[in-house]
Amino acid sequence: MRVVGDKMGRAADRVRILEEIVSAPSYAVVGFTHGRLAYTSNEGGVLDLWSMEPDAGKPLRLTSGGVHIVAPPRSSSPLVVFTRDVSRGRELQGVFAVDVRGGEELGVEGFEPRRVLGIAFDGRRAAFAAAGERAVELWLAEPGGEAEKLHEVEAVMYVTDYADGLIVGQGVLKGNPTAFELFIYDVGTGEFEVYTPRDGSTNRRPRVRGSSVLFATTAFGGEKLMIYDVESGELREPELTHSDHEKYEFTEYPSFGWTDDGRIWFVGKRDGRTRVFLDG
Repeated sequence: MRVVGDKMGRAADRVRILEEIVSAPSYAVVGFTHGRLAYTSNEGGVLDLWSMEPDAGKPLRLTSGGVHIVAPPRSSSPLVVFTRDVSRGRELQGVFAVDVRGGEELGVEGFEPRRVLGIAFDGRRAAFAAAGERAVELWLAEPGGEAEKLHEVEAVMYVTDYADGLIVGQGVLKGNPTAFELFIYDVGTGEFEVYTPRDGSTNRRPRVRGSSVLFATTAFGGEKLMIYDVESGELREPELTHSDHEKYEFTEYPSFGWTDDGRIWFVGKRDGRTRVFLDG
């Protein structure tokens, strides 16, 4: 009987440990603005937006009822833009914003809930892609104001960034389901450009600053970071101050972008290990 009891005790311990792991809340940093760190957590049982002052350490819950996609905030605005499922599981989202310091949520008028495929915020307006009945549409909206449909394509595309008048993203835009091309939409002129360094390559997660679009591409073999200049049409490698990253020969770049002062940061990955670099 003691053997049976020991086995049952060990089984109960495993169940308890598993329950603790499953019930442990998850956290993901969204960004930093106006002196507060914005992040998502399911601490309350549902994935919501939270913020806190790094020194004070007291969390403030910004939303209740769940969030779906969150756009990284900009230092010029206290708002954090996000989407929420408003259809009870049918993947139809509305677009909202909330002040990182707390307060009431702002909605967007003129946009009927639908599946949102990526959203970005330039500090004043949010740009996002949404699946319509026959096409994927590109939208622009100011939190608390009206939404405007800018463009539509009969292809899958995702918005990844919006800054300096350019909305950028990726998608299957040339009909090859094994490839991803970039798109650049100029808000001022209404021009929609599809770009790839090489047909059939995978190009993803573009980030824009001025006329420069930073992105990861497989056009030259293994994945590497490149910059496409929208004005000149030039494709070039990033010019980094330091060369510390070179000795690692990364095969993947899971995350990257621009700092407010124009430097490039990135996470490099090889053999399951990642390292973070700023300006090389």
